[in-house]
Amino acid sequence: RAPPPGGGGGDGANGGGGPGPVIAEIAFDTDTGMWTYKMLRPDKNQPNYVTTVMSTMIELAEGICGEELQYRMSTSHPSRDDWGTQLKKMQGKAVLFRMQKPV
Repeated sequence: RAPPPGGGGGDGANGGGGPGPVIAEIAFDTDTGMWTYKMLRPDKNQPNYVTTVMSTMIELAEGICGEELQYRMSTSHPSRDDWGTQLKKMQGKAVLFRMQKPV
């Protein structure tokens, strides 16, 4: 267990007299289907309540468009879900198309 940035003494809750709880921020990577570490949160000493986590996940899920849902549901395995990569490619092609044929 690493101490939070800036040292931090903590309350010794881990039994060794060392730092107390350390909260990390993570994010879901839609390209890999895995959670990735973002940063430590020295401003927090308690994790989010499960209701906060679930509420956030529901809000994110409700923002999905039909095309994304159809694309993701058609993949044979989560590791093959490359929606983010394909979306970036198509956005780049849209910009190139617009540059060639200005309105």
